[in-house]
Amino acid sequence: MEISCAAYQDWWSFDLEGLPADLMRRGIAIPDPTQVQGQRLVIEGYPYATDGLLIWSAIERLVQTYVHYYYPSASVIDSDTELQAWYMESINSGHADLRHASWWPKLSTPDDLASILTTIIWLTSAYHAELNNGQYPFGGHVPTRPPHMRKLLPQEHELEYATFIKDPLKYFLSSLPSLLDATKYMAVVDIISEHSPDEEYIGERKD
Repeated sequence: MEISCAAYQDWWSFDLEGLPADLMRRGIAIPDPTQVQGQRLVIEGYPYATDGLLIWSAIERLVQTYVHYYYPSASVIDSDTELQAWYMESINSGHADLRHASWWPKLSTPDDLASILTTIIWLTSAYHAELNNGQYPFGGHVPTRPPHMRKLLPQEHELEYATFIKDPLKYFLSSLPSLLDATKYMAVVDIISEHSPDEEYIGERKD
């Protein structure tokens, strides 16, 4: 939890949470005005980026069409008090500790709204699914990603250090969680990796 909190405090920035900006931030893409989204992938064939950008573009086009239909001008955005209140609440209440950050996007034009909504939809759909649905194949094998360890690595001056050096694998296995804890962890990871039985996918709906 402390690691997650530190990462959120030092790394999370709403304006960089959209896929194109995130790829640039992580050095996976570089600026290239001749390419889609104005960037070129450093690692060609990187599935998360190549597939993700297709989904991002589809979400972006849908949102832009919808937003510009209902909000054709900046004046309509400014005069929508409920919309402005929603955005202020999401910043001041949803991220109270970061509410004074300078990187929060402004909400003044239809393009501003479309960009904000595209990022939110991306984070709560494709990005969330990418993180969650693949956890069990990796984390379901507890030795690969144990939720906790029962022993710390011994220091050279400690008695257990000789045992550790003699057979590191045996020491590692003896440090793993108990069978009960491991089973609980596997069950939780399995549940959060499951797809909803009524899940709908892009392109499947006919209406």
